Amino acid sequence: MQLINIQDIIQEARPTEEEIKEKSCTVDKVLTLISNEAEKVPQISGIEVGGSYAKGTWLANSADIDVFVKFNKDVRREMFTKLSKRVGYNALKDFDPYEKYAEHPYLIAEVDGVIINVVPCYDVEKGRWQSAADRSPYHTRHMQEHLTESQKDEVRTLKKFLKNYNIYGAEIASQGFSGYAAETLILNFGGFLNVIQNIAHIKPGGVIGITSKNFDTAVTITDPIDNNRNLAAAISKRNIALFILACRAFLKNPSRYTFENRHTKNHNNWSNVICIKFRHTDKSLDVVWGQTKKTLSALKRQLQLHNFIVIKHHIAILEQQIYIFLFLESFYLSKIFIRQGPSVFLKNATTSFIAKNNNIIWVSDDMTLLCLEDRQYTSIFEILDHLLTNPTAAGIPAGLHNDIKTYTLTGGEQFNDLIKQYAAPLMSDDGAAVSSH
Repeated sequence: MQLINIQDIIQEARPTEEEIKEKSCTVDKVLTLISNEAEKVPQISGIEVGGSYAKGTWLANSADIDVFVKFNKDVRREMFTKLSKRVGYNALKDFDPYEKYAEHPYLIAEVDGVIINVVPCYDVEKGRWQSAADRSPYHTRHMQEHLTESQKDEVRTLKKFLKNYNIYGAEIASQGFSGYAAETLILNFGGFLNVIQNIAHIKPGGVIGITSKNFDTAVTITDPIDNNRNLAAAISKRNIALFILACRAFLKNPSRYTFENRHTKNHNNWSNVICIKFRHTDKSLDVVWGQTKKTLSALKRQLQLHNFIVIKHHIAILEQQIYIFLFLESFYLSKIFIRQGPSVFLKNATTSFIAKNNNIIWVSDDMTLLCLEDRQYTSIFEILDHLLTNPTAAGIPAGLHNDIKTYTLTGGEQFNDLIKQYAAPLMSDDGAAVSSH
């Protein structure tokens, strides 16, 4: 198989001169609009462009523009939020702005085909953070000062690699590697191939960067402007594992085939998949994703307690509909099961076990008591009906209690082609990361 030419990837990832010129015009337009509004608010100390555009690490055809509205540090949080929203809405009123939420609300609008994020932050000294976004201007300046022009292309190459394995993006829906995490990896290791080499051989608890703090994560990626912050804390364990496997696969087979993650095996065992579908009320998509992920975790926990084995799972949120897909070992369980009791040498425990059980009890070959018990639920439909109609007891977040009343359950054999498309990740493996070793 032909080895990959990294320079070819760089050429594909690097924006053209024409694209750079177009983005620059859009940025100038947006800055003018926001500056005009910001000047009316004395609590605002300035505005600043950040993110991958300002650092020069943005990918061709995919640059978002982050504009940070910087507030004096003595502004109360409620006023900080209120004023930033007013500035954003007034400045971008002709572009249908809307709100999203991280630690606090920020505005998004599309201008000239480019996504603009208007994010408030406090104008504070390094290390004296008052909100999560306060670090961002320092992130921008750090990368501007330390990344060489060639390393910026290496960042783009790494971002494309992460995208190909669906592990790029810091949104709660994906819990992948942020652009800043990719930049930090390049800064630490020097280039794309060095990142691949080091991640492929990383050990459990490996630390990238310098910190005196111990973090309870599979690996640690230290924020270079805040050594007490771990960038890997926001990345799911699964995505870290996929990155490690993808790096190993690429080392073994450094081809475009592996870089682009072309290989995927599929199956069509729809008879073991169930879909929970319900409508959600109009709220921030980030909030909906967070609540839905907590709902999935609660359902998996309850199903496990009742011996239903979830092999894989997937969430799809489209418009006002939430889809939770569960791929199960079986939809049905036997009516009875064996409960393990104590050793016969534990007198009090055996007495209690016998007193509490009215079904058949016997002694096993390893000198423990066993008994037969009837299952409370033998069908996946029965137990999900119980859990979804009793959301508090099931551990489902309160924010979805009303929404989940609209649920329907559908077995995979009744899925139409559109639903199968939504659930497609359940039917495929993890591509080249697990097939090229």
